[in-house]
Amino acid sequence: MPQDFEERSSQGAGRGLFVTKKFDPGSFVFRSEEPFVAVLDSPILMRACSWCFLFVEESALDDNVTVSACKGCNIVKYCGKVCQTASWKHSHKYECKIFRALYPRVLPNTGRMILQILLRRKNGAIPEDDWNRSLKLQHHMDDLERGTREGNQFQQTNLQNIQLIAKASKEYAASAEDLGFIEFLVGRLVTNAMALTSALYTPIGLTLVLSASLLNHSCNPNSAIVYDGRKVSLHVSEKLEPDTELTISYINTTLSSKTRMSELWDRYHFTCRCSQCSQGLTLGHSIINPSIEPLSSISKMTSMEQEVSALIAEAKSRPTPKGLPQIVEAYQTISRYPEYPGWLSPLYQVRLDLIIALQANKKWVAAFLQSLILHFTVQPIVYPEEAHPTRVARDWVQARMAENIGGCADEPGFAEWLDAVEEGELARALASYFGLDWGLVVYTLVKDVNDQMLKSHGPGTRFGADVERDMLGMKKGARDTFGEPTEEEFEETRLLLRNVASQGWSWLKVWSKDRKSRQLLLTSGLSPAEEAFQKLME
Repeated sequence: MPQDFEERSSQGAGRGLFVTKKFDPGSFVFRSEEPFVAVLDSPILMRACSWCFLFVEESALDDNVTVSACKGCNIVKYCGKVCQTASWKHSHKYECKIFRALYPRVLPNTGRMILQILLRRKNGAIPEDDWNRSLKLQHHMDDLERGTREGNQFQQTNLQNIQLIAKASKEYAASAEDLGFIEFLVGRLVTNAMALTSALYTPIGLTLVLSASLLNHSCNPNSAIVYDGRKVSLHVSEKLEPDTELTISYINTTLSSKTRMSELWDRYHFTCRCSQCSQGLTLGHSIINPSIEPLSSISKMTSMEQEVSALIAEAKSRPTPKGLPQIVEAYQTISRYPEYPGWLSPLYQVRLDLIIALQANKKWVAAFLQSLILHFTVQPIVYPEEAHPTRVARDWVQARMAENIGGCADEPGFAEWLDAVEEGELARALASYFGLDWGLVVYTLVKDVNDQMLKSHGPGTRFGADVERDMLGMKKGARDTFGEPTEEEFEETRLLLRNVASQGWSWLKVWSKDRKSRQLLLTSGLSPAEEAFQKLME
């Protein structure tokens, strides 16, 4: 291990990672560690490279990027020959025939992970040191068995799933390992695997990174995992003194304290004693008002959370464009409680889902307005560090949104090509009302991401290359048109955007009603998504 951090005993949490020197926010404890195992989620297999994890829908470097299926199994895809060759040498040569025999059936991600581990171990492809380190990880099988005996349905289901995966994997891999041993391997995987995400923090798979698996949880973490293809880094989000334990969050920290405690116990078998949980606080209480009663203790709020969770689950069971009606209903359900803060889930998560669904339905201006609310009023509480990787990644999505909107506003041909003429009209109205220059808006947003990118994601990343490419385009465009903006112009644009975040959503509702009254919007024969949007504007 590098000298910057080391494994030690952690009070009440087994083993943990501790820094051995000072770290400033925006620095990295380790960079570019390869995963022990990583696979894509089944729905993502057709849309991403199974080696470098390039997610086609988020690739900005090459608008024509594609992935092609392995001709042997037709299950995994690659962005090119280099990735296909690397994957073959690493593990795919062992699993390809198995996948081909199962086609068109696709094993679940956990099954593919354990199968890959067993096959690589069987063929001597796992370094002995890595294998031994993996066997030291917690598996919690004893806790699952105890919970099953005590009638805990959640843990009983987990145990049964582990046993099924172990049995199937042993058979497919023709492994000589004892079935009980394989069950413990699956237990270690389930306990220690993390969500594999794109650079924009879209969940795309599962991964097990040996160093990162030693990181303990806090609902107020001091570091964050950053992915760059197969490379994994640990970003520091606050100042750390020597001997400080590194922590990440295993779950969504915007959940209420009661929900966080329940999820951590069910999934990871421990009671969190971090600064947030030990005081019974919900995220943001210590910032806004330490005396606020945790909202999870209010029965009407709990009922609302359950209703919203059911709607979101229904929305996510459908293709993104078709889930807008349920997300709108969830958003309006929460709106009945004006005291519910934007930085607390389910409102926080619903807003993220609403932005995605609006984008999928080409309601880019509405999505942009919600994104601005998130940027100015919510993200600073959820991620206080300005260069936090998640915060910067979401700001990049916002900048890309503004590029589309600006293009529709300024170039009618572009709007027609995107079948978004109405969005162009709306973007011009928004700019006129609030005094925006879309070119300067886009430049400002891209510049702000570029200024934080090295601290958030580090040098030499795919994400950084995307941002730098756009930044160079902004500079060239400025030179060819209005000239390089001054810092005063950038700051004035930020102030205008803050005003849009404050008043834009109310303006959009008025504009939409006026537009409808002018019969520019049909009132019958609307699609479910359009009806949902109308409801959102009421």
